[in-house]
Amino acid sequence: MSTITHIKQQKDKSRANVYLDGKFAFGVTLEELLKHGLKVGKELASLQIEKIKGTDHKERVYGNAVKFAMMRPRSEKEIRQWFKRTLLRSRQNVGASEGQGNIEDDVFNRLKNLELVDDLKFAQWWVEQRLTFRQKSKRVIGLELKSKGVSDDIIKEVLLQIDTDQEVELAKKIVEKKLRVLGSFPEDKRREKLIGALARRGFSWETLGVAFIFSAVFFSTASAEGDTTFRNYMLAVLIILAFIFVVFLPVFFTIKVIKNWKKLKGRTYIGNANNGFGLFMLSNLLLGLYMFVNFEKVVTLAILNDKLVLGGSLVSFGFLLYGSYYLAKSKGQSGWLALLELFYPIGLIIILVLPDKYKNKQ
Repeated sequence: MSTITHIKQQKDKSRANVYLDGKFAFGVTLEELLKHGLKVGKELASLQIEKIKGTDHKERVYGNAVKFAMMRPRSEKEIRQWFKRTLLRSRQNVGASEGQGNIEDDVFNRLKNLELVDDLKFAQWWVEQRLTFRQKSKRVIGLELKSKGVSDDIIKEVLLQIDTDQEVELAKKIVEKKLRVLGSFPEDKRREKLIGALARRGFSWETLGVAFIFSAVFFSTASAEGDTTFRNYMLAVLIILAFIFVVFLPVFFTIKVIKNWKKLKGRTYIGNANNGFGLFMLSNLLLGLYMFVNFEKVVTLAILNDKLVLGGSLVSFGFLLYGSYYLAKSKGQSGWLALLELFYPIGLIIILVLPDKYKNKQ
């Protein structure tokens, strides 16, 4: 016989540690403490101690089993496998000492009474999850349920929820997702990867055929959308470049020439240079205004065939050559340097930075 010498509450307020003859013996719930009338000074026989330990262990297993079963729906096989892992770790078999079946069956039946173990509900939940998040075919879902220990009758019942149209839509989603990644692949490589992706999910050949018809339509649409996007992108670039060359640069360089005119004031050719660049800026501003008014032609690129734009561009370039010729002459440089404007705006930058040969003579 052993005597209870101390009872101490654990950090878990629902449990307490029991000490026999000054040494820790076992832990119990407060419910079991009251049920067995455990208190300091009470004597316990060896069989009583083993029974209390066994009951406490079963309650702990039950509590953990409830937590495991409530995390998500579980099949009976999953619950049984969990029991085996748990009891193997604990290395205890209290069922034999109780003499009424083993702890696994007792706790399992309590879970069933709470409706925490139901293969039909589990199978229905599994199908819904696989269709929504994993995009698996009916055949693969059936194999997964089989591996979870679900009976054939229940599998057949839940798979009836998935009709052909639903499976085809599922395959289309997979194709759409894959084609966004495989768009740049050659057609044969793209087809091979699509077949692999759908086959791994277990889709039938009938579903594969419908999915491939969809893939052809989707890819052509996606390509058209891609072409439109690229065209819009290039159009935006062209409009920006047109603004820079037609409006911004002429104004910018004309201002630079005027600043040069202040330094070169009184030179023989500087007046002609200013006149040329002033007309160059004016003609380009008029071209920019015309293009703004006829923006539809710019969008469709029809502006490139507009005779007025072509003629105005030639006149503007003529003014640029005229101004550059006299600007070079006013610095004592060769007028032929005006031909550098064929590489406008680089040519104009070169002419602007040319050294002034007359500077040291004045």
